[in-house]
Amino acid sequence: MFPVKSNDFPFNALGRLFDEALVATRRESTLPSVNISEDEHAYHVALAAPGMKKEDFEVHVSDGVLSIGVEKEEKKEEHENCNGKEGKKCIVREYNYSSFHRSFGLPEDVDSEKVEASYENGELKVILPKRSVDPNEGKRQISVK
Repeated sequence: MFPVKSNDFPFNALGRLFDEALVATRRESTLPSVNISEDEHAYHVALAAPGMKKEDFEVHVSDGVLSIGVEKEEKKEEHENCNGKEGKKCIVREYNYSSFHRSFGLPEDVDSEKVEASYENGELKVILPKRSVDPNEGKRQISVK
């Protein structure tokens, strides 16, 4: 009897290739790209999110963190009565669910009371104005006894 070794190299490699591609696609599709820049007056965050509406976004600044999130569900039905009732057969039903959440730690010179956000042409823009920071802010002299 001869020892037989199975060589499934091409199949394993192909399987890994598909797995990696699917994971990468999911990862890239769930987190939109972000560009962050600054000038002397403000920090600018530009988040690519085509196909959304301004109402879809939740933008918060709290405890030195900027949070941007979207949770959107769209239902498209091919037939008016395609609702799962007995005797009805759904030919096409498409559900589109988009969700992401991004958080960014903010520098201490951000004026969180004056943050503005706008959405236009598939891009969410957040402007984080700078404020002057006193280097002694929050410091207190403690006398030693």
